This record gives sequence, C-alpha cells and structure tokens, in this order.
Amino acid sequence: MQEIEEQGFDLLDLLGMVAENLKLLVLLPLVAGMIGLAVSYTLPKSYTSRAILSLPATPPSGALQLVAPPPTAMQAASTMLTPVVLDPAIATLKLAEGRPLQLARAELAGRGKAVVGKDFLLRLDVTGKTPVEAQATANAIIDAWLKTTLPGPRDTESLTKRLNYAKSSLESVRQQLARLAQNSGTERRSGVRNDLGASMIALSEMESRYSAEIRNLENSVEGLSRDVLLQEPTLPLEPSAPNKTLIAVGSALFGACLTILWVLLDGAWKRAAKDPALAAKQHRVRAALGFKERAL
Repeated sequence: MQEIEEQGFDLLDLLGMVAENLKLLVLLPLVAGMIGLAVSYTLPKSYTSRAILSLPATPPSGALQLVAPPPTAMQAASTMLTPVVLDPAIATLKLAEGRPLQLARAELAGRGKAVVGKDFLLRLDVTGKTPVEAQATANAIIDAWLKTTLPGPRDTESLTKRLNYAKSSLESVRQQLARLAQNSGTERRSGVRNDLGASMIALSEMESRYSAEIRNLENSVEGLSRDVLLQEPTLPLEPSAPNKTLIAVGSALFGACLTILWVLLDGAWKRAAKDPALAAKQHRVRAALGFKERAL
C-alpha cells in the first residue's frame, strides 16, 4: 500500500513539474524550430539532376557471341563513378584546375549516385550548386561512360574483320536468292520448283542471320550511344537540399528533448535539496563550481 502511495506521489510530482514548466516546454521547442528554419535559409542550396538508362539486365546469350557485349545495368552502375569514368568527366568540366586530381575525383564521386531499381533501370543522380551545373555534370559523366563501351584496338580489328566477312557473305546470299527467284519463274517442273523453294527458304534464313550479325557487330564497333537513355539528365527546378521542413522539425524535437531533460534534472535537484545528506553533497558541488549559496 505504501509503495502504491509513493508511486502515486511520484506521478503527481511529475505532473506538477510539467504543469509548472508548461510554458517552457512549449516555447523552447517552438523557438528551436524557428531558429532551425532560419538557419536552413542560410545553408547553401544544392540541386539534383536525374538520368534514367535502359540496359540489359543479363549478358546477351545465343549463337552470336560478340567480342565486347554491352554492359548490364549492374555493371554500368558499378563503373559509372569510378576513375575510368570520372577522370574524363573532370577533364571535360575542368574541375581539377588548381587542385589535385584525387581531390576533384573524390568530390565528384560524392556528388553522384548510380542505382539499379527493381525495374532493372539504372538511375543516375548528380547534385550541383545550380540546376545547370547538376545537369551538365550528369551529361559529362554519361558521355564519359559511353566512351568506355567502345572496344579496344585489338577488339576493333577483330570485329571489323568479322563485319566485313558478314557483309560479303550477306551479299553472296542475296545474289543467290536473286538467281533462284529468277529460275523459279521459268522452271515448270514441280520437283525442281520444290527444290528451288526449299533452297530459297534456307537462303532467306541465312540472310536474316547475317543481317542480325551485321547489326550486332556494328553496334559493338560503335559502342553504346545516348539511345540507351530513357530520360535525359533533368534540369531541376527546386533544390534537393537543404530540407527546410526536416531541419525545422528536427530542431524542434531536439529542443523539446533538451527542455524535458532540463525540467527533470531541475526537479530532481530541488527534491534532493530537501534531503540533508543530499543537500550537503549539493553544497560541495556548488562550492567546487564556485557558485555562492543563495540566502534563505
């Protein structure tokens, strides 16, 4: 019974402290939130430009194996912000003038983010001090990455040989198709016409395969183009940072926590002063800190 009374007293004591400091508990968090909001207007703004790229989710498979297959979305995301891409972008944007390249590289990498979503689309977000700077930086990174999809000199030579062979083979197949088509018009025997028809079907399939191989080889030689962009880098209209609402709410919550802590400590200090043993300890603490005892 005594414990219940003590708990009830403690609860009433807590409610009493809240009632006594109600204005403080309301005004200080409000003031802290207003200060945080005011400070947010003085912070430098940053803008984010977003580009969306459509790349294969898995490496291509099939009969036509290319020397340099196009990168997947995950491979592109892992290389988009590496030195092999950042260094040409830094040179294009002239970000390393008057400072070390490593510093410019670290700063540019910190301003970008490449993520592959559940839809297997690659999203590149790049921040800048102005909307134009953010968009220009995103374009420079994309252009530098596209150049990395070009094959090396040895691969280019091999691809070119295969491309020339495929083109000559395609031309030969088309010539044979033209001759068979001409002969089928003059041939009247059914058996021979059936053989000609079967040959034309086989040659047509070869023509389709060679045509597809030529397209793939040409794409490999030329590398990827900006056609992979589903969305060009945007020109942001609103700043992405600082988040004024988040700063104001966070400041208000921080102020509320400090106020509650102060009220609890102040109440505990006052209650401790009523106990002679604790009051003596308080006296020693005040004396060590140089505070004078208040006259009663």
